[in-house]
Parts: sequence; structure tokens; C-alpha cells
Amino acid sequence: MGEDFYRLVLGDEGKRSGGQLRFGQKGSFSVALTGSHAGSWHSFETDEGGYPLQLLINSTHGWGLSFKDALEEGARLAGVSPDKIVIPEKVLQRDSEKFAAKHSAAQKSDAEKIQACIAAVRYYWRSAQPITGTPGEKYLREFRHISGDFSTFRYHPRIKDPETKKYYPGIVVAAANEHHELRATQTILLGPDGNKAKADNGLTVIKRSRGVVKGAAVLIHKGQTEGQQQVVIAEGPETAASLITTLPDAHIYATLGNISNAKELHWLSSKHGTKQFYFAADNDYS
Repeated sequence: MGEDFYRLVLGDEGKRSGGQLRFGQKGSFSVALTGSHAGSWHSFETDEGGYPLQLLINSTHGWGLSFKDALEEGARLAGVSPDKIVIPEKVLQRDSEKFAAKHSAAQKSDAEKIQACIAAVRYYWRSAQPITGTPGEKYLREFRHISGDFSTFRYHPRIKDPETKKYYPGIVVAAANEHHELRATQTILLGPDGNKAKADNGLTVIKRSRGVVKGAAVLIHKGQTEGQQQVVIAEGPETAASLITTLPDAHIYATLGNISNAKELHWLSSKHGTKQFYFAADNDYS
């Protein structure tokens, strides 16, 4: 099963890009169309992946089916009538047990990967420096024409791009969950002139989120804590920062480029004593 399968399961909005099929905000869900891993999928948002059967079973991105139902639904999507599929009970039990064991091992492996990602998140955030007087501040003030307090932004002189293996200076912001645990970062790579780095010489991803974005947000600006509190959620950190001087009393958050993550931020409601959120569209899609 290939491209047609993923379009049926995920919707038809997927876009082709360099041998991959991308779904979601900023293409955070990727399907390999070529190479040794053709037919596999990976979510950069939740750090999950696998092949068609795993997607049908996955409850976050797929349909959350049981192993048996996934087999039957997979056959139907492949054009084979489920009525023609005869799976002996012993075989089904054996394969279910094998899959359960494999899935358990995969979950353990995924958990280890997540911990490694969060370790990288901690490294980039803790080894970064205050942004004041750095090329990072120059980017925000001179190139993006944003004013205000940037104390929640940091600057890192050496951010490694995993694709080119090269190092770039850049901006770092950190996202925490409802328990105030550091869960994700987003880095924005900068060029020699202080502006955002250009996509060339193998560099394709200028903004990269690391860690577990789901359920975490970046507090860009802390507003008033008395009376009726206003919460504003933006996609990217630059968009969020541009609202600081306009909405000085509001609590302004960024979802690291995935506005759909806002549905996982219900904890902001109890934190700020409000059930009303305001959303700011991100006009920066690079």
C-alpha cells in the first residue's frame, strides 16, 4: 500500500515534496515514497512511525483499530473483500501475540527515542545564552521589525542541522507542559548577516522543532495575573512576539508551528482562569 492508502486514511490534503508525501501543518507527518523505507510513515510531532498496519492501529494519527480489525480494514483498502480473508484462530492468536510483543518493544524503543530527543532539547536550551546583543536579537528587531521584551528567547552559536551535519547560529525557544517540564524546543537558523538562513546547499529545514510538542507551549510573554486574564495562542514564536507591544496585558503563547496542538493545551484554561482563547494566524510559512 502506498500513496493512495495514506490519502484515504489521512485525507487528500497531502502534498508531494522531494520523494515524500507530507500531511499536516508544516508537513509534520511524512510518508516515504521512495528508497529503502518507501511506504513507511513518521510523525515529527509525536515521534511515532511505522508502516500502513501500524497507522491503522495508531490512535493518535490513524484509526485506533485492533490488530484483527486493522488486518481486515487493510485488506479492504487494498481492494480485497474481508469476507475472502480466512485467518485460522491459532494463526490470528499467534500473530496477535507476536505483534503485541513487537509493538511493546517498539513502544519501549520509541520511549527511549523520546528521552533522547528531550535530552537534546535540554542541551540546546541550557547551553544557549540570553538573546540581548546577539545576532538573534538583530534578526527579531531589524529583519522582523519586532519590538518588546525578548527575555523568553535565547541565542545559540552552534546548532547542528541533522541533514547537512553543519552548524549554524540561531534562536532557541522552549516549550513546557502543564507540569512545567521542558518538553520541546524550536530553533531558527540564522545566516551570516543575521537574517534567517536560506534554504540552499542541502539545508532544507530552517525552523526545527525537537522533543515532544504535543501538549506543550512556549510562553512568549507573561501578561497580567489579576482580574480577567487573556490568553493568545500563535503558531510561531515570531508571530507571538509581534503581539507583545499590542497586547501587553495578555499571556502570549506559541505552539511551535502547529496550531492543531492548541487542542492539547486545555491546561492553560485552568492556569489562567479563562475558557476563551484567541488565536493569531502565522503568516511566516518558510
